[in-house]
Amino acid sequence: MRSRAAILTLLLASAWVAAPRAAWPGDLAARSDTVRASVPGDRAATSDTVRARFEFGAGADVSNEIFYEDDVDTTFLRHRLVSTPEAQLAGVLAWELDGTRGGRETRYHVRNDLRAGNLVQTELLELHAGSGLDFTRRLDLESRLGWRHDQSFGRNLTEWRADGFGRMRSPLGDGDTHVEAGGRWDFGRSSGPSAGLIPDRNAGGGWIALDHTPITGVDGRVGYSLIARAYPDSTMRDHFEHAWEARARDDPRGAGWLEFESTGERRVTMRDAPTSRDQFLDARASVDGRVRFGRMLAGDGRFEGEWFRYDHPDSVLYFDYDVWRAALDLRFDRLATFAASIGPRVQWLRSPLSPAEAYDEGAIALELEWLARSAWWNVAPAFGRRRYRLGPTGRPFEDVGIHSPYWFVEAGLFCDQSLGAGWRLRASGTARDERHDDASQNAQSLYFSLDIRRLF
Repeated sequence: MRSRAAILTLLLASAWVAAPRAAWPGDLAARSDTVRASVPGDRAATSDTVRARFEFGAGADVSNEIFYEDDVDTTFLRHRLVSTPEAQLAGVLAWELDGTRGGRETRYHVRNDLRAGNLVQTELLELHAGSGLDFTRRLDLESRLGWRHDQSFGRNLTEWRADGFGRMRSPLGDGDTHVEAGGRWDFGRSSGPSAGLIPDRNAGGGWIALDHTPITGVDGRVGYSLIARAYPDSTMRDHFEHAWEARARDDPRGAGWLEFESTGERRVTMRDAPTSRDQFLDARASVDGRVRFGRMLAGDGRFEGEWFRYDHPDSVLYFDYDVWRAALDLRFDRLATFAASIGPRVQWLRSPLSPAEAYDEGAIALELEWLARSAWWNVAPAFGRRRYRLGPTGRPFEDVGIHSPYWFVEAGLFCDQSLGAGWRLRASGTARDERHDDASQNAQSLYFSLDIRRLF
Protein backbone atom coordinates (compact mmCIF):
# COMPACT_ATOMS: atom_id res chain seq x y z
CA MET A 1 0.00 0.00 0.00
CA ARG A 2 2.82 2.37 0.87
CA SER A 3 4.64 1.58 -2.38
CA ARG A 4 1.47 2.45 -4.26
CA ALA A 5 1.36 5.79 -2.44
CA ALA A 6 4.92 6.60 -3.50
CA ILE A 7 4.21 5.66 -7.11
CA LEU A 8 1.00 7.71 -7.08
CA THR A 9 2.86 10.76 -5.74
CA LEU A 10 5.49 10.44 -8.49
CA LEU A 11 2.81 10.12 -11.19
CA LEU A 12 0.94 13.15 -9.87
CA ALA A 13 4.16 15.20 -9.86
CA SER A 14 4.94 14.15 -13.43
CA ALA A 15 1.38 14.86 -14.56
CA TRP A 16 1.47 18.32 -12.97
CA VAL A 17 4.68 19.11 -14.85
CA ALA A 18 3.38 17.81 -18.19
CA ALA A 19 -0.24 18.99 -18.16
CA PRO A 20 -1.46 22.45 -19.22
CA ARG A 21 -1.79 24.71 -16.17
CA ALA A 22 -5.09 26.29 -15.30
CA ALA A 23 -4.73 30.02 -14.73
CA TRP A 24 -4.80 31.47 -11.22
CA PRO A 25 -7.34 34.25 -10.68
CA GLY A 26 -5.71 37.38 -12.02
CA ASP A 27 -2.80 35.40 -13.47
CA LEU A 28 -0.70 37.42 -15.89
CA ALA A 29 -0.12 34.30 -17.99
CA ALA A 30 -3.86 34.04 -18.67
CA ARG A 31 -4.70 37.66 -19.39
CA SER A 32 -1.73 38.96 -21.40
CA ASP A 33 -1.89 36.86 -24.59
CA THR A 34 -2.83 39.89 -26.72
CA VAL A 35 -0.01 41.93 -25.25
CA ARG A 36 2.54 39.20 -26.01
CA ALA A 37 1.29 38.86 -29.59
CA SER A 38 1.81 42.58 -30.18
CA VAL A 39 5.43 42.71 -29.02
CA PRO A 40 7.95 41.30 -31.54
CA GLY A 41 10.33 38.77 -30.02
CA ASP A 42 8.40 38.61 -26.72
CA ARG A 43 7.34 35.01 -27.32
CA ALA A 44 10.92 33.82 -27.17
CA ALA A 45 11.57 35.91 -24.05
CA THR A 46 8.63 34.32 -22.19
CA SER A 47 8.75 30.78 -23.59
CA ASP A 48 8.79 28.09 -20.92
CA THR A 49 11.90 26.10 -20.15
CA VAL A 50 12.64 22.59 -18.88
CA ARG A 51 15.98 21.30 -17.61
CA ALA A 52 16.75 17.78 -16.43
CA ARG A 53 19.81 16.56 -14.54
CA PHE A 54 20.96 13.15 -13.35
CA GLU A 55 23.53 12.11 -10.77
CA PHE A 56 24.99 8.76 -9.81
CA GLY A 57 27.86 7.72 -7.61
CA ALA A 58 28.85 6.13 -4.34
CA GLY A 59 28.99 7.18 -0.73
CA ALA A 60 30.62 6.00 2.48
CA ASP A 61 29.82 6.73 6.13
CA VAL A 62 32.17 5.92 9.00
CA SER A 63 31.43 6.42 12.70
CA ASN A 64 32.93 5.30 15.98
CA GLU A 65 32.48 6.12 19.64
CA ILE A 66 34.92 4.98 22.32
CA PHE A 67 33.93 5.37 25.96
CA TYR A 68 33.79 3.65 29.33
CA GLU A 69 30.58 2.30 30.84
CA ASP A 70 29.74 0.84 34.23
CA ASP A 71 29.77 -2.93 34.39
CA VAL A 72 28.03 -4.20 37.53
CA ASP A 73 28.40 -7.72 38.90
CA THR A 74 27.41 -9.15 42.25
CA THR A 75 30.42 -7.93 44.21
CA PHE A 76 31.81 -4.69 42.80
CA LEU A 77 31.44 -1.85 40.30
CA ARG A 78 33.94 -1.55 37.46
CA HIS A 79 34.38 0.33 34.17
CA ARG A 80 34.51 -1.38 30.80
CA LEU A 81 35.93 0.17 27.58
CA VAL A 82 33.35 0.14 24.80
CA SER A 83 33.98 0.79 21.09
CA THR A 84 31.18 1.04 18.52
CA PRO A 85 32.79 1.27 15.06
CA GLU A 86 30.55 1.05 12.03
CA ALA A 87 30.97 1.72 8.32
CA GLN A 88 28.56 1.77 5.41
CA LEU A 89 28.95 1.80 1.64
CA ALA A 90 26.09 2.96 -0.53
CA GLY A 91 25.19 3.61 -4.13
CA VAL A 92 23.46 6.92 -4.87
CA LEU A 93 21.18 7.85 -7.76
CA ALA A 94 19.34 11.15 -8.17
CA TRP A 95 17.43 13.05 -10.81
CA GLU A 96 15.89 16.50 -10.83
CA LEU A 97 13.69 18.52 -13.12
CA ASP A 98 13.50 22.33 -13.23
CA GLY A 99 11.14 24.27 -15.42
CA THR A 100 8.61 27.04 -15.87
CA ARG A 101 4.95 27.23 -16.91
CA GLY A 102 2.60 29.96 -18.03
CA GLY A 103 5.20 32.20 -19.65
CA ARG A 104 7.63 31.72 -16.76
CA GLU A 105 5.11 32.95 -14.21
CA THR A 106 5.28 29.59 -12.44
CA ARG A 107 8.50 27.76 -11.59
CA TYR A 108 8.77 24.17 -10.41
CA HIS A 109 11.48 21.88 -9.12
CA VAL A 110 11.18 18.09 -8.74
CA ARG A 111 13.97 16.00 -7.24
CA ASN A 112 14.30 12.33 -6.35
CA ASP A 113 17.19 10.92 -4.26
CA LEU A 114 17.81 7.19 -3.83
CA ARG A 115 20.55 5.88 -1.54
CA ALA A 116 21.02 2.11 -1.25
CA GLY A 117 23.53 1.00 1.37
CA ASN A 118 24.34 -2.19 3.18
CA LEU A 119 22.92 -0.75 6.44
CA VAL A 120 20.68 2.18 5.53
CA GLN A 121 18.47 2.65 2.48
CA THR A 122 16.60 5.90 1.80
CA GLU A 123 14.30 7.29 -0.87
CA LEU A 124 13.15 10.93 -1.00
CA LEU A 125 10.88 12.65 -3.52
CA GLU A 126 10.54 16.47 -3.37
CA LEU A 127 8.30 18.86 -5.27
CA HIS A 128 8.49 22.66 -5.10
CA ALA A 129 6.36 25.07 -7.10
CA GLY A 130 6.11 28.86 -6.95
CA SER A 131 3.87 31.25 -8.86
CA GLY A 132 3.22 34.97 -8.96
CA LEU A 133 -0.51 35.63 -8.53
CA ASP A 134 0.04 39.14 -9.88
CA PHE A 135 2.84 41.74 -9.84
CA THR A 136 3.15 41.70 -6.04
CA ARG A 137 1.71 38.49 -4.53
CA ARG A 138 3.40 35.10 -4.57
CA LEU A 139 2.30 31.55 -3.76
CA ASP A 140 4.73 28.71 -2.92
CA LEU A 141 4.13 25.01 -2.35
CA GLU A 142 6.59 22.35 -1.21
CA SER A 143 5.90 18.67 -0.55
CA ARG A 144 8.17 15.75 0.34
CA LEU A 145 7.66 12.00 0.60
CA GLY A 146 10.41 9.93 2.17
CA TRP A 147 11.18 6.31 3.10
CA ARG A 148 14.05 5.01 5.26
CA HIS A 149 15.14 1.53 6.33
CA ASP A 150 17.78 1.62 9.07
CA GLN A 151 19.77 -1.41 10.22
CA SER A 152 22.73 0.47 11.70
CA PHE A 153 23.95 -0.15 15.26
CA GLY A 154 21.74 -3.20 15.64
CA ARG A 155 18.52 -1.39 14.76
CA ASN A 156 15.78 -2.64 12.48
CA LEU A 157 13.55 0.34 11.72
CA THR A 158 11.43 1.35 8.74
CA GLU A 159 10.06 4.90 8.50
CA TRP A 160 7.71 6.70 6.13
CA ARG A 161 7.33 10.47 6.23
CA ALA A 162 5.26 12.97 4.26
CA ASP A 163 5.59 16.66 5.01
CA GLY A 164 5.36 20.02 3.32
CA PHE A 165 3.99 23.53 3.42
CA GLY A 166 2.13 26.12 1.39
CA ARG A 167 2.48 29.88 1.84
CA MET A 168 1.44 33.16 0.29
CA ARG A 169 3.22 36.52 0.51
CA SER A 170 1.50 39.81 -0.15
CA PRO A 171 2.75 43.43 0.22
CA LEU A 172 1.35 45.98 2.59
CA GLY A 173 1.44 49.73 2.10
CA ASP A 174 4.82 51.00 0.86
CA GLY A 175 5.98 47.70 -0.64
CA ASP A 176 8.78 47.25 1.93
CA THR A 177 6.46 45.35 4.25
CA HIS A 178 4.93 41.97 3.43
CA VAL A 179 2.50 39.71 5.21
CA GLU A 180 3.09 35.98 4.95
CA ALA A 181 0.57 33.26 5.81
CA GLY A 182 0.97 29.54 5.40
CA GLY A 183 0.15 26.05 6.50
CA ARG A 184 2.26 22.94 7.07
CA TRP A 185 1.72 19.22 7.51
CA ASP A 186 3.79 16.30 8.77
CA PHE A 187 2.82 12.63 8.86
CA GLY A 188 5.10 9.83 10.02
CA ARG A 189 4.82 6.06 10.31
CA SER A 190 7.39 3.63 11.70
CA SER A 191 7.54 -0.15 11.92
CA GLY A 192 9.95 -2.89 12.90
CA PRO A 193 11.46 -4.16 16.15
CA SER A 194 13.14 -0.78 16.84
CA ALA A 195 10.04 1.37 16.27
CA GLY A 196 9.10 1.60 19.95
CA LEU A 197 10.89 4.92 20.52
CA ILE A 198 9.55 6.58 17.34
CA PRO A 199 5.74 6.68 17.58
CA ASP A 200 3.50 7.32 14.57
CA ARG A 201 2.40 10.94 14.29
CA ASN A 202 -0.03 13.21 12.47
CA ALA A 203 0.65 16.94 12.58
CA GLY A 204 -0.70 20.05 10.95
CA GLY A 205 -0.77 23.77 11.57
CA GLY A 206 -0.12 27.20 10.19
CA TRP A 207 1.67 30.49 10.70
CA ILE A 208 1.45 34.18 10.01
CA ALA A 209 4.37 36.60 9.82
CA LEU A 210 5.19 40.19 8.98
CA ASP A 211 8.41 41.12 7.11
CA HIS A 212 9.90 44.58 6.73
CA THR A 213 12.78 44.74 4.22
CA PRO A 214 13.65 48.30 3.16
CA ILE A 215 16.59 49.03 0.88
CA THR A 216 18.28 50.93 3.73
CA GLY A 217 17.62 50.98 7.45
CA VAL A 218 16.44 48.32 9.87
CA ASP A 219 14.82 45.19 8.48
CA GLY A 220 12.95 42.68 10.60
CA ARG A 221 10.42 39.92 10.92
CA VAL A 222 7.87 38.86 13.54
CA GLY A 223 5.74 35.74 13.36
CA TYR A 224 3.53 33.29 15.24
CA SER A 225 2.74 29.66 14.46
CA LEU A 226 0.52 26.94 15.89
CA ILE A 227 0.84 23.24 15.20
CA ALA A 228 -1.11 20.27 16.58
CA ARG A 229 0.49 16.82 16.86
CA ALA A 230 -1.39 13.59 17.48
CA TYR A 231 0.17 10.19 18.21
CA PRO A 232 -2.18 7.29 17.36
CA ASP A 233 -0.25 4.85 19.59
CA SER A 234 0.24 7.21 22.53
CA THR A 235 -2.59 9.72 22.93
CA MET A 236 -1.08 11.03 26.17
CA ARG A 237 1.54 12.74 24.01
CA ASP A 238 -0.97 14.63 21.84
CA HIS A 239 -0.16 18.32 22.15
CA PHE A 240 -0.37 21.83 20.77
CA GLU A 241 2.81 23.80 20.10
CA HIS A 242 2.75 27.59 19.99
CA ALA A 243 5.88 29.21 18.55
CA TRP A 244 7.14 32.72 17.93
CA GLU A 245 9.96 34.39 16.05
CA ALA A 246 11.26 37.96 16.11
CA ARG A 247 14.27 39.39 14.31
CA ALA A 248 15.71 42.85 13.66
CA ARG A 249 18.91 43.72 11.77
CA ASP A 250 20.66 46.99 11.02
CA ASP A 251 23.57 47.58 8.60
CA PRO A 252 24.83 51.10 9.32
CA ARG A 253 26.53 52.30 6.10
CA GLY A 254 28.67 49.23 5.55
CA ALA A 255 30.58 49.68 8.84
CA GLY A 256 29.23 46.37 10.13
CA TRP A 257 25.90 45.05 11.27
CA LEU A 258 23.89 44.31 14.40
CA GLU A 259 21.15 41.68 14.69
CA PHE A 260 18.75 40.60 17.42
CA GLU A 261 16.75 37.39 17.24
CA SER A 262 14.33 35.59 19.53
CA THR A 263 12.56 32.26 18.98
CA GLY A 264 10.72 29.86 21.21
CA GLU A 265 8.03 27.25 21.70
CA ARG A 266 5.32 26.67 24.26
CA ARG A 267 4.04 23.09 24.25
CA VAL A 268 0.89 21.96 26.09
CA THR A 269 -0.76 18.53 26.06
CA MET A 270 -4.33 18.05 24.92
CA ARG A 271 -5.03 15.76 27.91
CA ASP A 272 -3.65 15.31 31.41
CA ALA A 273 -0.30 13.57 31.04
CA PRO A 274 1.65 11.57 33.65
CA THR A 275 4.94 13.39 32.84
CA SER A 276 5.99 16.88 31.80
CA ARG A 277 7.67 15.66 28.59
CA ASP A 278 5.32 17.67 26.35
CA GLN A 279 4.51 20.49 28.76
CA PHE A 280 7.26 23.08 28.66
CA LEU A 281 8.47 26.49 27.54
CA ASP A 282 11.68 26.77 25.52
CA ALA A 283 12.79 30.36 24.85
CA ARG A 284 15.94 31.54 23.04
CA ALA A 285 17.42 34.96 22.33
CA SER A 286 20.65 36.13 20.70
CA VAL A 287 22.54 39.27 19.72
CA ASP A 288 25.07 39.15 16.85
CA GLY A 289 27.27 41.91 15.55
CA ARG A 290 30.20 42.78 13.34
CA VAL A 291 32.45 45.83 13.32
CA ARG A 292 34.76 46.38 10.36
CA PHE A 293 38.28 47.75 10.90
CA GLY A 294 39.06 48.02 7.21
CA ARG A 295 38.44 46.20 3.97
CA MET A 296 39.79 42.84 5.17
CA LEU A 297 39.61 42.89 8.98
CA ALA A 298 36.54 42.70 11.23
CA GLY A 299 35.49 41.81 14.75
CA ASP A 300 32.51 39.48 15.31
CA GLY A 301 30.58 38.97 18.52
CA ARG A 302 27.67 36.79 19.60
CA PHE A 303 25.79 36.38 22.87
CA GLU A 304 22.86 34.00 23.27
CA GLY A 305 20.76 32.43 25.97
CA GLU A 306 18.25 29.61 26.25
CA TRP A 307 15.73 29.07 29.03
CA PHE A 308 13.95 25.71 29.33
CA ARG A 309 11.11 25.33 31.83
CA TYR A 310 8.89 22.27 32.41
CA ASP A 311 5.44 22.64 33.91
CA HIS A 312 6.27 19.90 36.43
CA PRO A 313 10.06 19.58 36.62
CA ASP A 314 11.99 16.81 38.34
CA SER A 315 15.66 16.16 39.06
CA VAL A 316 16.12 13.09 36.83
CA LEU A 317 14.71 13.49 33.30
CA TYR A 318 12.66 16.67 32.99
CA PHE A 319 14.70 19.31 34.80
CA ASP A 320 14.75 23.05 34.11
CA TYR A 321 17.97 24.60 32.85
CA ASP A 322 19.51 27.80 31.51
CA VAL A 323 22.32 27.89 28.92
CA TRP A 324 24.38 30.99 28.13
CA ARG A 325 26.91 31.23 25.29
CA ALA A 326 29.26 34.00 24.17
CA ALA A 327 31.87 34.26 21.41
CA LEU A 328 34.30 36.88 20.09
CA ASP A 329 36.23 36.52 16.83
CA LEU A 330 38.84 38.43 14.93
CA ARG A 331 38.07 37.79 11.26
CA PHE A 332 40.22 38.23 8.16
CA ASP A 333 38.62 37.92 4.72
CA ARG A 334 40.08 38.51 1.28
CA LEU A 335 38.07 39.13 -1.88
CA ALA A 336 35.25 36.87 -0.66
CA THR A 337 37.35 33.80 -1.49
CA PHE A 338 39.24 33.19 1.77
CA ALA A 339 38.32 33.88 5.38
CA ALA A 340 39.93 33.03 8.71
CA SER A 341 38.69 33.76 12.22
CA ILE A 342 39.93 33.00 15.71
CA GLY A 343 38.59 33.79 19.14
CA PRO A 344 37.35 32.60 22.54
CA ARG A 345 34.10 30.75 23.28
CA VAL A 346 32.45 30.44 26.69
CA GLN A 347 29.37 28.52 27.75
CA TRP A 348 27.55 28.07 31.05
CA LEU A 349 24.72 25.72 32.05
CA ARG A 350 22.75 25.98 35.28
CA SER A 351 20.05 23.67 36.62
CA PRO A 352 18.76 24.17 40.18
CA LEU A 353 17.10 20.73 40.38
CA SER A 354 20.02 18.85 38.78
CA PRO A 355 23.24 20.52 39.97
CA ALA A 356 25.36 17.63 38.63
CA GLU A 357 24.62 18.87 35.08
CA ALA A 358 25.79 22.45 35.71
CA TYR A 359 29.10 23.37 34.07
CA ASP A 360 31.39 26.17 32.87
CA GLU A 361 33.19 25.75 29.54
CA GLY A 362 35.82 27.81 27.78
CA ALA A 363 37.52 27.23 24.43
CA ILE A 364 39.59 28.78 21.67
CA ALA A 365 38.14 28.21 18.19
CA LEU A 366 39.65 28.66 14.75
CA GLU A 367 37.76 28.62 11.45
CA LEU A 368 39.22 28.58 7.93
CA GLU A 369 37.03 28.91 4.84
CA TRP A 370 38.00 28.87 1.20
CA LEU A 371 35.51 29.52 -1.58
CA ALA A 372 36.35 29.25 -5.28
CA ARG A 373 34.42 28.75 -8.49
CA SER A 374 34.45 24.97 -8.19
CA ALA A 375 35.29 24.36 -4.53
CA TRP A 376 34.17 25.16 -1.00
CA TRP A 377 36.24 24.10 2.01
CA ASN A 378 35.61 24.76 5.69
CA VAL A 379 37.78 23.57 8.59
CA ALA A 380 36.92 24.44 12.21
CA PRO A 381 39.13 23.11 15.06
CA ALA A 382 38.67 24.03 18.75
CA PHE A 383 40.42 23.36 22.05
CA GLY A 384 39.03 23.91 25.54
CA ARG A 385 38.01 22.70 28.99
CA ARG A 386 34.69 21.97 30.69
CA ARG A 387 34.43 22.12 34.47
CA TYR A 388 31.35 20.75 36.24
CA ARG A 389 30.09 22.64 39.26
CA LEU A 390 29.56 19.42 41.23
CA GLY A 391 32.73 17.33 41.09
CA PRO A 392 33.33 13.67 41.94
CA THR A 393 34.14 12.71 45.52
CA GLY A 394 36.33 9.73 44.67
CA ARG A 395 33.85 7.26 46.17
CA PRO A 396 32.51 5.16 43.24
CA PHE A 397 29.09 4.31 44.65
CA GLU A 398 28.42 7.95 45.53
CA ASP A 399 29.73 9.31 42.24
CA VAL A 400 27.26 7.50 39.96
CA GLY A 401 25.90 10.16 37.57
CA ILE A 402 28.62 12.70 38.51
CA HIS A 403 30.65 14.06 35.59
CA SER A 404 34.40 14.57 35.71
CA PRO A 405 35.96 17.82 34.39
CA TYR A 406 37.84 17.36 31.14
CA TRP A 407 39.95 18.91 28.42
CA PHE A 408 38.74 18.47 24.85
CA VAL A 409 39.91 18.97 21.29
CA GLU A 410 37.53 18.78 18.34
CA ALA A 411 37.46 19.56 14.64
CA GLY A 412 34.85 19.83 11.92
CA LEU A 413 35.36 19.52 8.17
CA PHE A 414 33.16 20.25 5.16
CA CYS A 415 34.13 20.30 1.49
CA ASP A 416 32.40 20.45 -1.87
CA GLN A 417 35.04 19.97 -4.56
CA SER A 418 34.82 19.57 -8.33
CA LEU A 419 36.99 16.72 -9.65
CA GLY A 420 36.53 17.59 -13.32
CA ALA A 421 34.67 15.80 -16.12
CA GLY A 422 31.37 16.17 -14.27
CA TRP A 423 32.52 14.42 -11.08
CA ARG A 424 32.02 16.06 -7.70
CA LEU A 425 33.21 15.24 -4.20
CA ARG A 426 31.32 16.12 -1.03
CA ALA A 427 32.67 15.27 2.41
CA SER A 428 31.87 16.20 5.99
CA GLY A 429 33.11 15.00 9.32
CA THR A 430 33.57 15.72 13.02
CA ALA A 431 36.05 14.32 15.51
CA ARG A 432 36.27 14.88 19.27
CA ASP A 433 38.59 13.67 22.02
CA GLU A 434 37.85 14.17 25.74
CA ARG A 435 40.50 13.72 28.44
CA HIS A 436 38.83 13.64 31.85
CA ASP A 437 40.44 14.18 35.23
CA ASP A 438 38.90 10.79 35.99
CA ALA A 439 40.47 8.74 33.18
CA SER A 440 37.66 6.17 33.35
CA GLN A 441 35.35 8.77 31.74
CA ASN A 442 37.58 9.47 28.71
CA ALA A 443 35.71 9.40 25.41
CA GLN A 444 36.38 9.80 21.68
CA SER A 445 34.04 10.08 18.73
CA LEU A 446 34.39 10.18 14.95
CA TYR A 447 31.77 10.75 12.23
CA PHE A 448 32.74 10.99 8.58
CA SER A 449 30.71 10.98 5.37
CA LEU A 450 32.01 10.88 1.79
CA ASP A 451 29.99 11.21 -1.40
CA ILE A 452 31.33 11.10 -4.98
CA ARG A 453 28.88 11.71 -7.84
CA ARG A 454 28.89 12.09 -11.62
CA LEU A 455 26.62 14.92 -12.78
CA PHE A 456 24.85 14.90 -16.13
